[in-house]
Amino acid sequence: MAAQATAPAEAATAAPATVKAPAAAEKYCKYKVTTQAGVNVRSGPGTNHSIVGTYADGQTFWAKAASVNGWRYISWARHVTTQHTPQVTSTPCQYG
Repeated sequence: MAAQATAPAEAATAAPATVKAPAAAEKYCKYKVTTQAGVNVRSGPGTNHSIVGTYADGQTFWAKAASVNGWRYISWARHVTTQHTPQVTSTPCQYG
């Protein structure tokens, strides 16, 4: 009687646990107001949102590096226009 070749038994392996990818860190950069009139800080990204503060000429602030439709996100309900607010390139951006 001939011996039959058998396939090796497959090792039982547990399926890897689903791991949720960490949220991407947001990049924040420093910006400076460059107009004597200053800029308004608004509750949302647009002039139709209420003014919740102002930044004076020369004042610096931190905001998300990526702007949306000409508006920088500073924090919840705090946005400022990209006009007259260039990045301060001497200060490296940071991840928050």
